[in-house]
Amino acid sequence: EEADQLAGELLATVEALEPAQESAMVPVVVIGIAAYSPGEEALAVYTRADQALTQAQTAEQRHWARLDDSAAQQAS
Repeated sequence: EEADQLAGELLATVEALEPAQESAMVPVVVIGIAAYSPGEEALAVYTRADQALTQAQTAEQRHWARLDDSAAQQAS
């Protein structure tokens, strides 16, 4: 989906950043994506985004995750 593509592009952009001359820091991005449905409570969306962020933080290959409503219900 469009959100997946955007997350991939954002990660690629950050990974391509040149480090500052005197910095040993490496930029890191972890993205949790949650879809919003009209009329849905904000807490439900925030909870899904938090679950997606947790999944992305523990992923070895891809540092982003997307949860839709059905995936969040299965994870609960």
